[in-house]
Amino acid sequence: MATVITYLLSTIAIFLCPAFAFDPRPQQDICVADLSKGTNPDSLLPLPCMDPTKVTADHFYSDALRTPGNTNNPFRAAFTALDSSRVPGRNTLGMTVSRLDVGPAGFYALHAHPRAAELFVVVTGQLEVGFVTSTRHRLYKKVLSPGDVFYVPLGLLHYQRNPENGSGTVAYSVLNSQSPGLNSITHAAFGASPSIDSGYLADAFQLDVRTIRSLQGKQWV
Repeated sequence: MATVITYLLSTIAIFLCPAFAFDPRPQQDICVADLSKGTNPDSLLPLPCMDPTKVTADHFYSDALRTPGNTNNPFRAAFTALDSSRVPGRNTLGMTVSRLDVGPAGFYALHAHPRAAELFVVVTGQLEVGFVTSTRHRLYKKVLSPGDVFYVPLGLLHYQRNPENGSGTVAYSVLNSQSPGLNSITHAAFGASPSIDSGYLADAFQLDVRTIRSLQGKQWV
């Protein structure tokens, strides 16, 4: 078991090395986010630094990923991300870590992170991860077991699902950006505000207008 953990930690460390290629390079050893100055969820820039004399080890720590996410939703899945409000010390470090809880037959809709590549590490259960290339639309997928890892390249459409009907899955995700972004195909197409013209969407998806309007009437969250 110790060998597996060492391997996983080494893999994550290697994966995070190119993070600075996407996010601005830090200008100091630490820049703990000063949350008293507010946050802007639409900003891609690092948050202002707090006074370094007031920084403690707790600013780099979180136990939030111990707690299972609530999978009681239409997707039967949940994720808990460690943003700067949870771990102020992650500011300028160029990474986002999340916990994924996927119930039996649960899934995450097809989506992309425009500013980050992603690494998955499975802890319990099984997780199918697949991504599609932008040129020939080729699908690369793999069913992961505990201890397995899988990489998704920067900006490509991908999905995750639990192929098991009887047991849940717990996995961790590491994105090499502080602001990776998230764009879900279904949410963007049918949940946009204001709505995209239903006639156009019917032509684009080769469906009838009634079906499109039914999809637009659903709650996309």
